[in-house]
Amino acid sequence: MQKNSSQSSNLSLLGVVLNGGKSRRMGCDKSTLATRDGSIFLDIATRRFDGVCGKLVLSVGADKTTVETSEALKIVRDRQVGCGPLGGISSCMNHALAHGFEACFFTPIDMPFLTRKHLLHLRDEWTKSPGRIACAFNESRSSIEPLFSIIPTSFHQAIEQSIYSSRLSVEGWITEHRPLSVPIDASALRNINRPKDYVGIRPTNAQ
Repeated sequence: MQKNSSQSSNLSLLGVVLNGGKSRRMGCDKSTLATRDGSIFLDIATRRFDGVCGKLVLSVGADKTTVETSEALKIVRDRQVGCGPLGGISSCMNHALAHGFEACFFTPIDMPFLTRKHLLHLRDEWTKSPGRIACAFNESRSSIEPLFSIIPTSFHQAIEQSIYSSRLSVEGWITEHRPLSVPIDASALRNINRPKDYVGIRPTNAQ
């Protein structure tokens, strides 16, 4: 049976949940935070990839000693320390290349309002120009959301060069490569970075 374009896109994409930050502002690992209905951020971030990608991995920092996750979720550690999110992106791109994926689909752990519908929208737009980077565009801020993006593995060498040159801004690097900007509802792109951001969505019995 011949695969349709949607099925082919699923198989060619490696889904990545980015959780490499130290969460200094939040004060705890964001993957363990819960919403009012009891859903854990990590579970939310993995469930929304259902049917979107061929495989899914969790990106964590090189110096992260413990990771709470299921055995079914592959962990990809940063190969270098101190390179920020670009280092995590590079490591996952390297993993994708080694396993025959065409591109990586990145989402951050701290955007709990993103849904499968938003991921499918970005993926479907990317399939129209699969050689380009596709990135969410926040119209309320008139800026891209670089950690919600699809990056073809053909850009891996360019990322490595940027890291070698100590140019570690993900937004700067993506902007430099003229991405396909895909408007996404600003409310879905809300980050939970600090305790004050978490107040409105945490369980009512949380301290």
